Amino acid sequence: AAMALLTTLRWAVHGLDGLLSHGGGLTPFLNAAFAEGALASIAWFLLTRRSGPLSLISFLALELTANVTLAFEAARLVHWLQAPGSQRWGWGPSRAASIAMTLVWALSGAWQWMRGLGQREAARRALLTAGYAWMGIASFKLIVFDLDNADTPLRALAFLGVGAIGMAAATRAHRRHPEGSA
Repeated sequence: AAMALLTTLRWAVHGLDGLLSHGGGLTPFLNAAFAEGALASIAWFLLTRRSGPLSLISFLALELTANVTLAFEAARLVHWLQAPGSQRWGWGPSRAASIAMTLVWALSGAWQWMRGLGQREAARRALLTAGYAWMGIASFKLIVFDLDNADTPLRALAFLGVGAIGMAAATRAHRRHPEGSA
């Protein structure tokens, strides 16, 4: 647990530094911040297999490290694909990179929610809660941060994208459980 915590702290330093420096010119998915986030996530995942309070703490740490690591890498990928000198807003990522982070969280929430439908009671509750939480975080971030000063077509497309993720998850879940137990 201590090694997982130290790896997570080191990842947080690299991840925050990468976000503030617009990716730092790092290749997406082939950099130290991603490797540290992946290793920390694996360590927390292995610790979730234990019983007791460490399992809950490990699950929460896994959720944070895995989802934020993937979101940072999605933003880094968007920066990497954008032309040099593309317009950035504020001190953080570009608007497209920020929306990519939101979509990663929405996809993660939908995937965890659907995955939770087929699990036993304890895992079911944890995955459903995590899925709802990440979908809520994605929706909140989309409304409050991503679409600030955005034009109408961009707002419509972003809302449709996040809404489509939620609708696809609900449709797929209904097909898996047509009797209405979902």
